[in-house]
Amino acid sequence: MKNKITILLGIVTMLLTINFNASAQLSEEVVKRTPELPGELMIDFGFNLLTNKPSHWDQTHWFRSKSFAVYFVHPLDVTEKLEVRPAIGMSFDKIGSKNANFYAIDPDNPVVLIPENADVIKAQVAISNIEIPIEIRYNFSGNSDRTSPFIGLGPVAAFTYETKLKVKYEDGGEKYKVKSKGDADFLDTPKFRLGAHARLGWGQFAFFYKYYFNPVFKDSGFDGTGETMMSTVGISITGL
Repeated sequence: MKNKITILLGIVTMLLTINFNASAQLSEEVVKRTPELPGELMIDFGFNLLTNKPSHWDQTHWFRSKSFAVYFVHPLDVTEKLEVRPAIGMSFDKIGSKNANFYAIDPDNPVVLIPENADVIKAQVAISNIEIPIEIRYNFSGNSDRTSPFIGLGPVAAFTYETKLKVKYEDGGEKYKVKSKGDADFLDTPKFRLGAHARLGWGQFAFFYKYYFNPVFKDSGFDGTGETMMSTVGISITGL
């Protein structure tokens, strides 16, 4: 009886050893075939704030002035707690109005064509960019700790490749929408902008603030002054 039990235990041990070795080899093959990407995906969502805006832009609407961006980040360790995080991605900024005062109709040079006596209800500008932010981040618990609180800041460069204008108006009791788009020259937006951004968070979550050093539009641009500055405040999620 003892011999039978010994043989049975030997067979079970052998089968478990074979199964463990097979699982280990399979895991190694899966890792080799599906290597991890050398970076992270970061998503920013926030709202745009304006300063030095013209008088007819006093009624900008915060909820219609949203910002969305997605970046691919490649972290580089400098020390155990300090890292540099260069990234590249796309950002989409909107500036919206609360009422018709946001949209000033210039009869001599209209940005979009609408009836002369139309009642403008609201308007919204959209600016699409390719962005390259660089963040210098300090992780209080170390770079290897994925739940570490951190603080970071750095420069950001943006290239504007498309601008849009949407106007909603009423004419003769009927409501209409007019949409028009073009490159940066359409609304006379600078093609290249420089700025800075800061982040404060923990783990994969953070609050961020971004400020551009260039005006949103040039002197002959959509705002008519060339002095409107834009900043963005919001939340950031990093993962994948």
